[in-house]
Amino acid sequence: MYQCRKATLKGKTRKIFSEGKNFFRRWYADSGTTPPCIQVTVLGPEPVLINWLKKHIDAKPLADRVTRYRILPCVRELLENTTDSPVHEIDENAEVAEVFYGLTPQGWEFKVAIKRDRHGIPRLISCYRTRT
Repeated sequence: MYQCRKATLKGKTRKIFSEGKNFFRRWYADSGTTPPCIQVTVLGPEPVLINWLKKHIDAKPLADRVTRYRILPCVRELLENTTDSPVHEIDENAEVAEVFYGLTPQGWEFKVAIKRDRHGIPRLISCYRTRT
């Protein structure tokens, strides 16, 4: 499990949404590619596309969205710096996801899931706080 050093986003719901959307804008700009991607060292040289994550988060209920936006800085740090191998999990559709586990400075555990699409391109599809 990766121990993050960056703090989660803080504030009330409206501020979290604003900061979360700004975080995605900066992340996309830092990527410098179209579509935006991130290099995850333990997955090899292939970049992981991150553009599906925002759509996934925005489709969730309000409380879920707030929590997922809150942990975004930790998600990015985990993907950029982890040396832990991913855990392979099979979901209800019999698809394999590569899952990374992290711990925020506040002690929240979270998961980050990456799946390959039908063309074999890895996509960051989900991040969420695990309930402990």
